Order: sequence, then structure tokens, then C-alpha cells
Amino acid sequence: MKNIDFELGRLAGILDTFALLNTKTNHDYSFEIVSLQVCEQSQMAFQNYFLKIYPEASITFEELSIADLKVRDVLREWLFSYQKSDDMNEKFIGSGSGLCCLYDKYRDFYLTDIDVQTDYVQTIFEKIKRLIKVQKIYQVYVHTNSWYECSWDDFIFEGEDGSIFLHLGVSD
Repeated sequence: MKNIDFELGRLAGILDTFALLNTKTNHDYSFEIVSLQVCEQSQMAFQNYFLKIYPEASITFEELSIADLKVRDVLREWLFSYQKSDDMNEKFIGSGSGLCCLYDKYRDFYLTDIDVQTDYVQTIFEKIKRLIKVQKIYQVYVHTNSWYECSWDDFIFEGEDGSIFLHLGVSD
């Protein structure tokens, strides 16, 4: 028997660690994973959850294929955004928060390798899928009249055993 809250807590801990790795002097990352009410359709459950915080928000949903690589690609981009991208000019490293990164000049660290990053993110994605037996994935688009974040990606995983909201964002 699995304990969804325990497993979500483990995933939340992983996400918190990556958020801390990515945080810069004036850019704070927030990676969150939240269980939504099981008794409702996931979209309605998310609206009930989100509209308590942002009552004036408008929310739209785009259903993604479970096989779509978009969620995994977005998750990898967010989790590992603290690293220098291959196309970043070295003279810009450290010149501003948007360009600040950790640079593994000799590529000695395990998580610098793109294949390792992809496998790690795939493992997280598979844990989410198994945890609630995912049947549908939605990308969530929110628009608020108040501050939400500078940049973000939000997803809902809907499954046989509940729904999960995944938020990846950054603010200054």
C-alpha cells in the first residue's frame, strides 16, 4: 500500500532542493507539488484551490498527451537552469541575475551531463505517473490582475488515485 502524502513529500523535498540550487541574489525559485481534492475533476479542483488565493484569476487548460515530452523538457529546463547552457557566452557568466549560473568547466559533476538530467527528470515523471496512475496531463495557463510570478509553468496530473498540481516558477 502506498502513502500518497509521503511520496508527495519526498518529491516536494527534491523540488525544494532544486529551487534552492537555482535561487540567486534577487531571483527566488519556487517549485511546488500539491495534491488536489480527489472528489472533483482535476480542473475544477485546481480552480477551487487557485481561486482561493487569486479570486480574480482567469484559468485555461491545455490537455497534453501523456507521451508528450513537453512536461519532461520543461521540468529539466527549470530544475537545471542553475547550470551554464552550452550556447551561453562565457564572458556573460555572472554579469546579471538572468545570466548567473554555476559553470562546470571540466564537466566533472554527474548532473552536468544532459543524458543524466534527462534520466533524472524521467524518474521523477515516472514516480508521479505511478503515484496516482496518471490518465491525463494539463498545462495550466493563469492570468491574474495581481502578482503571480515573473515566469512560470504549471501542470496538473489527473489520475485514478487523485490529481496533482506541479508549479515551477521564479520571481524577483
